[in-house]
Amino acid sequence: MYLALVLRCSRRFCHFAEKSREQCCYMICGRQHISEFMIIDQKQTRGFKTSPVTWNSYFHKKTDVITHGLQRRHASSEGNNVRVRFAPSPTGFLHLGGLRTALYNFIFAKKHGGTFILRMEDTDQSRLVPGAADGIEDMLEWAGIPPDESPRTGGDFGPYQQSQRLHMYSQAAQILVDKGAAYHCFCSPQRLELLKKEALRSRQTPRAFGWTPPTFGHLPLLLNKDGSKLSKRQGDIFIEHFAKAGSLPEALLDIITNCGSGFTNNRAGRNLDELISEFEASRITTHSALLDLEKLPEFNRIHLMQRINDEEKCGSLVKDLQGLIEETYGSHIQESDVLHSEYIKCVLHLRKGHIHRLQDLVTPAYSYLWVRPSVPRGQLEGVSSEADTIITLVLELIQRHSKEFTTESLNVELKGLAKKMKSTKYSGIMKFLRLALSGQQQGPSVAEMMVSLGPHEICHRLQKLLQQ
Repeated sequence: MYLALVLRCSRRFCHFAEKSREQCCYMICGRQHISEFMIIDQKQTRGFKTSPVTWNSYFHKKTDVITHGLQRRHASSEGNNVRVRFAPSPTGFLHLGGLRTALYNFIFAKKHGGTFILRMEDTDQSRLVPGAADGIEDMLEWAGIPPDESPRTGGDFGPYQQSQRLHMYSQAAQILVDKGAAYHCFCSPQRLELLKKEALRSRQTPRAFGWTPPTFGHLPLLLNKDGSKLSKRQGDIFIEHFAKAGSLPEALLDIITNCGSGFTNNRAGRNLDELISEFEASRITTHSALLDLEKLPEFNRIHLMQRINDEEKCGSLVKDLQGLIEETYGSHIQESDVLHSEYIKCVLHLRKGHIHRLQDLVTPAYSYLWVRPSVPRGQLEGVSSEADTIITLVLELIQRHSKEFTTESLNVELKGLAKKMKSTKYSGIMKFLRLALSGQQQGPSVAEMMVSLGPHEICHRLQKLLQQ
C-alpha cells in the first residue's frame, strides 16, 4: 500500500507518492519544501523540460510556520538572509560534478552573506557506502568550501541526515491524511513515478502545508570536453583522486567554474574570493559546461606559483615538501640541510612557474636537490678532457662570489670560463657542470642549479670528483 498526496496547486491536483509514508512525506517536506534556496545540477531534472530560472529573488527571510504541531521553516522573498543547501547521497564519494554544485551554492551564499548547508540524502540505506558521508565533508573542507551547518558541524536546524528526520516526515504525512490532503493509494510505483514527473514537468508546486517554496536555480550539466557525460566509471573524477595526485583545491575550483558561466569574466588564476566577487547568478546560462581536464596542469601551475608567492602559504608548502622528500628519499639523504626550511623555500622560489605540482620536485629529474649523484669520472671525461681545469676554475669562482650568489652574476662568470679553456667551448662547460652537479643531462640552467645547491654543497661535490 502506498500513501499518495493529493495537493491542490494552481486549480489542479498533483499526485506524489513514494514507497512508504515516511519517504512520501520526505519527497514533499524534504525535497520539495526545503527551507533553503537550492542550486541543483540539471541532471537531477533529466526527463522533463525545465524553463530557465528567474533569478530575481535572491534573498529569503526565515519565518516560523506551525502546522498542527509541526514547526517548520520556510523561505520568503523578504529580508536578506540566504540559506542554500547541498544534499548529496552518500552512495559514493564526492566527484567533480558534485563539487561544482556545492561550489555554486557556497559562492551564492557567501555573495549574499548567507549560510551554506550540507544535508545527507541517506534514506536509501541499501546503497550507502561506508565512509562516504565523512569523505564528502572531508573533501568540501579540503576544497576550502566547508559547510556552515552539516552532520559534522551541527546547527540550529538539524538533524542534517535525512535518515534521522523520518519521524518528522511520518508526523507530517499523518497530518496530511487527517486533513484529507493525502490518501492511501494502490497505484503501481511506475504509475506514481509518471504522475510525479508530470507534476514536475508542469512546474506545479505542492502547498499542502501552506509553506512558501524556495527559489530554485538550475546549473547546466558538466560534461567532458567532447560532450560526453562525466561518469564515475572514469575513476579519475573523484576529488580524492585529484587531492592525492597533487592538484590544489583552488585550481580545481578555478577550472570547474572557468569552463562554465555565472561570472563577469573567465580567466585562469582566480581564487575563491575573486570567484565570489565576480559571481552573478543572472549570468548562468543553459549551455552545458565542457570540462577539459588536460588544462588542469596549467591551472595548477598558476595557483602553485601564487601559493609560493604568499609567505604564509609558502610555509605550508615547505612542510608538505619536507614530508615528500623524506617519504621519497629517506635514508638516501646524505646531508640533513636539504630538509631545512630556508633551503626548500629557495628551491620553491627558483622553480616556481616551472613545476605543475609539488610532487614534481621529488621526481628523478630533481633528485640532485636532495641526494648527491654518483657520476663516474670516465663519464665526465667523455664530455671534456679538461675536467680538472673546469672543476678548479669553478671552485675559484665560488670562493670569489660566495657572498653574491645569484643566477645573474653566475651566468656572467660562467660565460667567462670558456675564454680560459683550450678546447672546451661554453656549451661543453655547461654540459660538464650539469652532469657533475646533478648527474643529469637536462634540467634547469647550471646557474640555477648552483644557486639552489649553494656554495658549500657545490664545493663538496666538485672536490669529491677531483679526488677520484
